[in-house]
Amino acid sequence: MNESHAAGAVWSLPERLPCGRPVPRPDVKAHRSEIRAFADAAAGDEVVFHACSYGELLSAWRDALSDAVRAHAAALAARSAGTSF
Repeated sequence: MNESHAAGAVWSLPERLPCGRPVPRPDVKAHRSEIRAFADAAAGDEVVFHACSYGELLSAWRDALSDAVRAHAAALAARSAGTSF
């Protein structure tokens, strides 16, 4: 019997560094490239890797069949209002 296991990464990059300067766009692009490279390297392995941003995760949860999951997504979105995922 083949079993597969899932691993995931949920990420969010802030728009600004703690010092207040904007996160350099090349750093954002490099981070996304690293995630894609890892996903490509893990493709076909026993462990399936999934990556998404917090925004993508919240969007999926807003469309969930479960009332509880949709309510949780709404609460997280309200709590993080003004935050860019």
